[in-house]
Amino acid sequence: MKVFTDAKNELRELIRLVAEIENYDTTLAKQPEIVPTPEAMFARKRKEQRKNELLLKYELV
Repeated sequence: MKVFTDAKNELRELIRLVAEIENYDTTLAKQPEIVPTPEAMFARKRKEQRKNELLLKYELV
């Protein structure tokens, strides 16, 4: 059952990452006066990489 629990948790993480990335990108697009910090840009890139890992793992791309 651990396999299913892990998959469920990772798919929840994927959904959360997609929502966070979408919110971040939408905010920057709507408010161009916001200049993200290097830390924020790094966090965004890290989330994108993790999202891509999960998409590949579960063959969703």
